[in-house]
Amino acid sequence: MPLCRGCGLVTTGYSQQPFHQRLNTMGDAAEGIFEEVAPLGAYVRFGFNRPPFKMGRMSSFLRHTPDYATGTGHLVEVMGVGRDGVVKFKLDKYEALKQWNRDDDVVLFIWNSATSEWTLARWGEVKSLVGKARKAGVLAFDDGNEYYPIDWSWFSSVLPYAA
Repeated sequence: MPLCRGCGLVTTGYSQQPFHQRLNTMGDAAEGIFEEVAPLGAYVRFGFNRPPFKMGRMSSFLRHTPDYATGTGHLVEVMGVGRDGVVKFKLDKYEALKQWNRDDDVVLFIWNSATSEWTLARWGEVKSLVGKARKAGVLAFDDGNEYYPIDWSWFSSVLPYAA
């Protein structure tokens, strides 16, 4: 698993902050690391980054446009995981990304802020991990949004990515 140690990021009590405060920076640290390490080479911003309007009227497919497109032909969704060590993969995001993957290769870049590690997972590996999470049971956020809980340690079984 590729590592990025000592990147200088400090996250204290993020999960304890109110949602409206977290929303202002949600994803910034993970996306910053992705841009810093650029594991697939050249990239451009592709998905929405806190647009100045509500996305509720758009389809889930559009709301969950992957974050980046790369010169290798991949679409990259960036996610983060914190101290609890659980990637919370929302069900609607999974279904939308599965649809994106029908036409283009989707990969997940996941940044673990607690351990200063990152990994890149191919869609087939993501599907396997989601299957494992389904067996463990779907969970829900306080607002009712359901997610697959994928333990960070499960990514140790993911093969190192080679473009």
